[in-house]
Amino acid sequence: HPMAHTLEGFKIAERKDLNVGHVFLAMMLAVIVGILCGFWAMLHVFYRHGMDGSILGPGRWFGQEPFMTLNGWILSPRART
Repeated sequence: HPMAHTLEGFKIAERKDLNVGHVFLAMMLAVIVGILCGFWAMLHVFYRHGMDGSILGPGRWFGQEPFMTLNGWILSPRART
């Protein structure tokens, strides 16, 4: 979970008398760049090696758990207690 690292970064910025707003913007920029690079890398590997690429293992299972959970909720909804 990224929360511990985020709080640690803010604590370091506070102790070093850095502008917390600039640290926050740097963290948000890192998140956006990381997400974009991650999506690009995943698409690149799947395109180059196929969904069963040896680098990432069996790609056909990617996203299976959330899909199956949603499928279960839709096909057999349960009453909330």
